[in-house]
Amino acid sequence: MANLLRTPTSGPVTIFTDGPPSESEAIKKGLTRVEDIGCRIETRRVKRLIPLQAPEEGVKVVLEDGEEYNMGFLTFKPDTVIKGRDMLVELGVELQNNPIMGEMIKVNEFGATNIPGVFAAGDAAVMMKAVTTSLNSGKLYSLLDPLVRSSVIS
Repeated sequence: MANLLRTPTSGPVTIFTDGPPSESEAIKKGLTRVEDIGCRIETRRVKRLIPLQAPEEGVKVVLEDGEEYNMGFLTFKPDTVIKGRDMLVELGVELQNNPIMGEMIKVNEFGATNIPGVFAAGDAAVMMKAVTTSLNSGKLYSLLDPLVRSSVIS
C-alpha cells in the first residue's frame, strides 16, 4: 500500500525488518513480491529513530552499523496478540494463523465466530490492522443485530 503513495521525488519504499526476517515461506514470498515492485528491503537492526528538525520533515532511521536513512513517513506493524486468547480457547472459538498477520479469530463476513451468538471485531478478526477498520467493524456488527452489542470481542 505504501508503494502506491510513492511520488517521483520520494524514492523507493524501504521496508525495515529490524534484523533477519523470518524464514517462513510466506514471509520470503512477500518480501520477493515487494522487491519485484521496486521496494527496498533493509534487514539490519534499527538502533534508534531521531525526529528530523525543521525545515525537514520525517524521521532519521539509524541502523546498527551507523548508516542513516531520512524517511518522510515511517509506520510500524507490531505482531497482533489476541488478549483474551485463553477465554476464546475455553469457549471453543476457532482461531486461524496467518503467516504474515499472525493469529486471528476465524469469522464469517458478518463477524460471527463458530460459536452461535459470539462475534469478533477489530484487529483480532480482520486482516486490515488499523484503528478505523477495527472501530468500523465493531460498529457495523452491532448495527446488524442488537444482541451482538453484548457479545462482540474486539
